[in-house]
Amino acid sequence: MAKAPLSASRGLVRRFYGTGRGQTMTETVILLPLFFFIVFGLLQLAQLGLAVVIVNYTASSIARKAASERDFSTVAQGQPAGSVTAYSQKAINMMVAGMQLDTTSGLMGCFEQSDLSVPTGELVVLVRAQLQLFPFVSYFLTGVFHDQYAVQPLSCTDLTNQSGFGPFNYSPQPPIFYVTGTGKVRLNYKA
Repeated sequence: MAKAPLSASRGLVRRFYGTGRGQTMTETVILLPLFFFIVFGLLQLAQLGLAVVIVNYTASSIARKAASERDFSTVAQGQPAGSVTAYSQKAINMMVAGMQLDTTSGLMGCFEQSDLSVPTGELVVLVRAQLQLFPFVSYFLTGVFHDQYAVQPLSCTDLTNQSGFGPFNYSPQPPIFYVTGTGKVRLNYKA
């Protein structure tokens, strides 16, 4: 019996196994959500990193400006510095990349004196910004965190953000990250 030509045998293999187009489509459909989750997760992580830098710089800048322009000599230790809120427009102007100053308690100043041997205390400024989450990331984080790290109002007794994880708080409804920055300066600071 004569052998079939090579081209005829290729046709038989193709008819038996198919072209592979269905497998490629199935793999794409399965891996596409994972790809989008990784891409949006990395973008969200970069946005959060930028937010930490900007919020800390804003708090430090406002603390230096307030300490050099205002007289805080009559304010008692551990009390809020209400005059720091006069710099809220400066904080709003510093927000970039989708950040917004938290509308409830986005800017606050407090006085502390950690070293009693030093005659002057320190002005601590807290700035909190809101950052919207991307849809793929928010579905995942809502499932993981729920409201475990819900945002609490800024206060002079909680300068370290005990309710959050590091400088971050998370609100599932609507999905928002809150980033808190701290700036500290001695009250004898002169620009």
